[in-house]
Amino acid sequence: VALAVARPRAMGACALHCIALVPVYAAPKLAALELQPAVCAFWLCALGSAVLIIGRNERVALGPVDIAVGLFAAATFMSVLAGARTPTEWVQNVFSWLGAYLGLRLLLARSLDARWLSRAFALSAVTVIPFAVYEFATGKNLFLHLAFNKVESAVWATTQTRLGVERVDASFGHAIAFGMFMATALLFALTLAASSEGRGSRLRWIGVALLFL
Repeated sequence: VALAVARPRAMGACALHCIALVPVYAAPKLAALELQPAVCAFWLCALGSAVLIIGRNERVALGPVDIAVGLFAAATFMSVLAGARTPTEWVQNVFSWLGAYLGLRLLLARSLDARWLSRAFALSAVTVIPFAVYEFATGKNLFLHLAFNKVESAVWATTQTRLGVERVDASFGHAIAFGMFMATALLFALTLAASSEGRGSRLRWIGVALLFL
């Protein structure tokens, strides 16, 4: 929390890099709650921002998206009332996505801007590329050595094949999840290229975007 208060950008970047480099099957458990490092980092971002907002007597106006998220969280509890999932499962799911939402929502409201988020996300994706290239070349996924969570490992610490060829998934546990992350990073990189004023900066971000293809 102290780091999130003193260095909100550093904490936000840490959370994004945790998404990129820490697989879900490496998460420890506290009772029934899985403590995904990225999720915990985003909750720390939210807490740090809340401390600053309260300490400085600032106000964060609620927008339509905030209201929609609150209604969505309440609506998902209907699955518990219907008996489709347990309260513990509901808490785990809400803990995971609500932390990420609040962390970035409060950071962007007072400390960061959209261009910083685009840049930080794209650079976090760049850090995964060497591991993906190594996995493609050797067929060995180094992240599988982090399979500490037995429950998640049974689902995500596996390999998938298509037409007899093993698919690369790096730290994401599935090739589709890895592809979605890289596709998002590609869009951010292209946005940065389009919004860059200098020719050199524009070409650099186009080069970064090509890495995600």
